[in-house]
Amino acid sequence: MIASQAEHSLESVTIPELLEQIAVTHPYFAFSQIHQSAAGKLVAAVPPREQPMDCECGVRAAAEVGRHLAILGACAAARLQKKEGPHYYLANKAKLRASEAYVQKIMGGDYDDLNCGNLISFADAEFTGNRSAHAVARITCDCSDAELYHLDVGYSVLTPKVFERFFSRHRVDDYHVDPNAYRDKVHFDELVEDIVLLDDLLSAHFGFQPTVCAGHFPKFPALPVAVLMYILSKAAGKLLEEVTRIDGVRYIVVGADINAENLAFPDEKLHLIVQHKVGDVAAGRHGFRCRALAEGREQHLFGEMFLTLQVVDAVDGPLRKPR
Repeated sequence: MIASQAEHSLESVTIPELLEQIAVTHPYFAFSQIHQSAAGKLVAAVPPREQPMDCECGVRAAAEVGRHLAILGACAAARLQKKEGPHYYLANKAKLRASEAYVQKIMGGDYDDLNCGNLISFADAEFTGNRSAHAVARITCDCSDAELYHLDVGYSVLTPKVFERFFSRHRVDDYHVDPNAYRDKVHFDELVEDIVLLDDLLSAHFGFQPTVCAGHFPKFPALPVAVLMYILSKAAGKLLEEVTRIDGVRYIVVGADINAENLAFPDEKLHLIVQHKVGDVAAGRHGFRCRALAEGREQHLFGEMFLTLQVVDAVDGPLRKPR
């Protein structure tokens, strides 16, 4: 139970009221309950898995972890917002890290207890300026106090008036919102095409429909940073297979440093470029520089991610292939 997570005097947060403060709705917002501690920290059970793991190992895809933690961080910032009305919390810089204890647990194939337990998320936030906020969030398992993932994220905070002035041409008043969009619509093989692998480089193209942006944001369907991270990390996984010469190589996302330069909308096609960078190859760790650029406008950067992957197949010991 959440109340047992070393958080005392928890107060329930009313979800509909919270959704009125942030410009993210269901299904991208997937929390069913959120509580606030006396110190102002938000606590919530992590929603069930939606995005496929493919060759990534762990209890959740790292991109999905980042999605929920960034949303909870935005909620924590919204609780501190002094100006009335909704605001857009645009994650622009983030650092996601898996704890070394969690990495080693997965490397040893011994994480049944994590799959059986409930994942709990925590977030604390502060405003760093009139239009900027910062949050620190983490995920633990209720069967242990050990941290699994930690996210440090910064936001640009915009009023609806400012947001609409910037992005008015992307407004869509009526589009179908699939309640299961992130379970049924966000699949790498269905969204990415023209994949070219050449030595240490991968090139591909990525186009998407408004359904991939369901709930992010109402009337302005913009590609969530977490979905872009998912696409780029899966592309890096394919390149990892190429550089290691291991078919179906399994890996853990150890760390991701993300810069979200601009919002991408369904009328824009992205050119993905992933380059393998030398890491601690002897230890099975590989670095990747991942970029998403506007097709035909190579200087227009939507987002960039520096990703570290840990090869799991490089160690002995049993490990189930992720579902």
